[in-house]
Amino acid sequence: MTAYTAVILIYVICALLGYRYFENARNDVYKKSEKSILFLILFTGFAVRCALAARDYSFSFDTGCFTAWAAKTVEVGFGNMYGGDFFLDYPPFYMYVLFVTQVIKNLLGISGGVADIFAVKLAPMIADIVSGYVIYRFSKRLTDGKLSLYLAALYVFCPMVVYNSAVWGQIDSFLSLFLVLSFCFLVEDRTIVASVCYAVALLTKPQALLFGPVLLFLMIRKADVKETAKALSVGFLCLWGFSLPFSDGLSPLWLINLYRSTMNGYRYFTVNAYNFWRLMNKNWVALDGVAGAEYINTVVITLLLCGTAYLFFRCEKRTAVFNTAFCLISVIFTFGTMMHERYIFPSVIIALFGFIYSGKKYFLALGVASSANGYLNIAMSMSSQYGPYYISPSRQRAVGALCVAVCVAGLVLFAREALKEPKIIFLTEHIAEFALAGIVIVYSLFAFYRLGRTKSPETFWQSGEAGEYFVYTFDSPVQIKEIWTFSGLGDENYPEKCRKVGADISISVPGDGNSRQEIAEITHDRVFKWKKTRVNLYTDSLLIKANKEYSVISEIIVIDANGEIIRGSITDSSCHGAYSPYLALDESETVPTAADDFYYSTYFDEIYFARTAYEMTKGYSLYETTHPPLGKMIIAAGIMLFGMNPFGARVFGVIAGIIMIPVIYLLAWRLFDSKKCGLICAALLSLEFMHYTQSRIATVDTFLVLFCLLSFLFMAYYRKYADETRGIFCLLFGGLSMGCALSVKWNAAFACVGLALFFFMICAERYKNADDKIIMAKNIGLTCVFCLFAFVILPLWVCFAVNVPFLSGGNLARKLRSYLEIQHNIFAYHSGVTATHPYRSPWHCWRFDSKPIWFAVSYIGDKISTISSFGNPIIWIFGFFCVIFCAYYGIKKKSVSFAAVAASWLCALLPWAFIHRPLFIYHYYTCAVFVILAIGGFAKVCTADFQNKKRKRLILRFIVLSAGAFAVFYPVISGAVVPREYTDFLGSPAFWG
Repeated sequence: MTAYTAVILIYVICALLGYRYFENARNDVYKKSEKSILFLILFTGFAVRCALAARDYSFSFDTGCFTAWAAKTVEVGFGNMYGGDFFLDYPPFYMYVLFVTQVIKNLLGISGGVADIFAVKLAPMIADIVSGYVIYRFSKRLTDGKLSLYLAALYVFCPMVVYNSAVWGQIDSFLSLFLVLSFCFLVEDRTIVASVCYAVALLTKPQALLFGPVLLFLMIRKADVKETAKALSVGFLCLWGFSLPFSDGLSPLWLINLYRSTMNGYRYFTVNAYNFWRLMNKNWVALDGVAGAEYINTVVITLLLCGTAYLFFRCEKRTAVFNTAFCLISVIFTFGTMMHERYIFPSVIIALFGFIYSGKKYFLALGVASSANGYLNIAMSMSSQYGPYYISPSRQRAVGALCVAVCVAGLVLFAREALKEPKIIFLTEHIAEFALAGIVIVYSLFAFYRLGRTKSPETFWQSGEAGEYFVYTFDSPVQIKEIWTFSGLGDENYPEKCRKVGADISISVPGDGNSRQEIAEITHDRVFKWKKTRVNLYTDSLLIKANKEYSVISEIIVIDANGEIIRGSITDSSCHGAYSPYLALDESETVPTAADDFYYSTYFDEIYFARTAYEMTKGYSLYETTHPPLGKMIIAAGIMLFGMNPFGARVFGVIAGIIMIPVIYLLAWRLFDSKKCGLICAALLSLEFMHYTQSRIATVDTFLVLFCLLSFLFMAYYRKYADETRGIFCLLFGGLSMGCALSVKWNAAFACVGLALFFFMICAERYKNADDKIIMAKNIGLTCVFCLFAFVILPLWVCFAVNVPFLSGGNLARKLRSYLEIQHNIFAYHSGVTATHPYRSPWHCWRFDSKPIWFAVSYIGDKISTISSFGNPIIWIFGFFCVIFCAYYGIKKKSVSFAAVAASWLCALLPWAFIHRPLFIYHYYTCAVFVILAIGGFAKVCTADFQNKKRKRLILRFIVLSAGAFAVFYPVISGAVVPREYTDFLGSPAFWG
């Protein structure tokens, strides 16, 4: 520790003296020897690195990985790097560097030993020197030039930078260089080049994701949609282009999966990072073993983003960029979990560029302090694992305290700089957009949190006939506590008459003599679900027998009394089909690790919709045909991207739910000519229970409501642009959206009536306000004729087109007959449903939220996990009276917007009174959207267009009350595990779902 402290003291003293010398240097003397000094700095820095790298000392795990990966790039080629049977957790860009390294090693005959490690370290050492030169060039261009050599030397001889590449053998210089270049080019409005640099940084290390908000904030500040679209397109093109050679045979989202697994690979409070959690003695302490620890990063990142966003838009642009970047890495490294010691590395070069672009001297101080913090983190971490040094707990805490101090200093200096401004720059002009973005981000965090597992069993054993069996034998007799089974769908040879049964198997153990004793009979009547069978036996083998033909078991996992997986081998089998029993024993890592069933399995109507979507991806005959196919096709897209697992089946529903928030914002804005109305509606939709629950389940209702909302939005835009050419396109897109809604569920037709009333109200309004009523009557007549195409022919064509892949017959006439037959079958099914259901509810009770439906429940000892679908009672009950107000106000004031909202709500609700099949509260989902719009309209009127401050406060309190209700009922709509006493406090589960 003394040696490390001495190195830091020498560096700090040299940094202070160097700054004093170069700041006071004479320009004429300085310019004469500038190039020579630069060469000396870079050459000496490289020589020092070579001397250190030539020692037989490195972080062997990292350099060993780099050496192996370099060899693999030549041995197996790029296309087989990420599909191989070896460990590889780095993104693909650095594989190109390793490929060049390996080619040079092969040419020079280097294989093993110190020379091999030196070759691997050479690329990051060169990156250090290049970074020093880049610092010099930018400083020379942006400052008076006297300090450019000083800044280059400050980085090249930074102990952290030298140690990281020449001793440890890591590649963080590559990441840091491309990151700061992306910041610099974006500050200079070279957006395309910046996007390329950031894409390269992202493909170098996943830690580049931490800096994404800086680029996002800056692009928002530029407010140039066209330039932003170009930059994003080029960035994605670079990501795709650089990763394409590695993509052979991989999922389209293999890179995202790689990032996700890498970022979650070490679930500990800290992984050798000397930060706040090291102060708390949490090094290598598992997150999963501490209640609430999984929320730490979410809370830290959310607070950090909100705080830095506020400060960013108060600051001058150049200062804001580098302050934000420095605070992001410092705060996440210091207070975030799962941090490695090297993650703080980019802070030094960020601070130096902050000084270059802003001239603020505190950036230099932060850079020097960060270099000390980073060096101690890296050097002490490596020495504690590979060196002979013992680092006492007090010294470890001292470095952790230094880390916290540097982080707090960065935040304080950023805040002081930002708060100098008398008002928020740019933010005041776009406050509604920022508020909407905040609503969307917060809702997205809640919506994606524990949405579903991303991995489920994929391979399966399928019996060819009843009685087939195999014997699963263990190395020695074991005490078995549980048997987990998962049944998938099987293949297309699965007979239609048996398609509803996933599996019917029996499990037995050896008895007296040659007899066997049956211990369990397991039936899966729902597919893609885990089932836990509790047993208590001591045996050395299990016999698994299929009781019915075509029984499908995707996975069988045996758990002992300690909760560990018991593994064995197959010693006997009568299976002669195409599927080996080993296929039911090869994915034990997918076993549920918690008892909240919804996270790992399908639930409620997912057993129909998600299953049918999966059948679509496989080209199998479809199980669920009682609704049009578009919603299931959208679910299938998620399954194709992420696999047949809970997350893949639900992800597009969540995305649709997120999209609904800005859509209702735009619709309310256009209806009531107020962004504040739009924000109120967006906030209330994000707090609406049913919207949250329905978007997180792999059913189709969210897609239906989204398309209905879009059709009304386009009609609202038509009202604005009716006298322009773009009004025609609004009608076309409105008809297309309604066609998509009808292709999801037929009850979209109820909303069609409300949309038609809205259109005729607009026509009446245009006629009333027209100067020449004869010409206007002709225009309206022509528009009505066009609407026959836009809202009749086009939707019918959409409904037919989405059915085409599932129609029989070779020519158009036969396909039409097949289509009409499918529609007849849908109608016959729904009109003939008479089965009772404990959670069916009459249509007239929905508006008061009085009969919810229970989707899922898991009892976990004295705790419970439950998902119910019902509305936020604060919103639904008050909203009903707002709908009545809208009807009254629309008639009295002849307001099209208010009348349209009330009429659309009534049209979406009243037809259910004439339907005699069992109904459920989620059929009110479409109406709930118009309830929220009615609240927005009421808020505008009662506050006199938001001029009455007292009534504005009442609206704010109403939103806060709705948020409070969301917080209180969150456990019963999300599946969160809570004590049963809590749900009993809210009311019996039978009532709340």
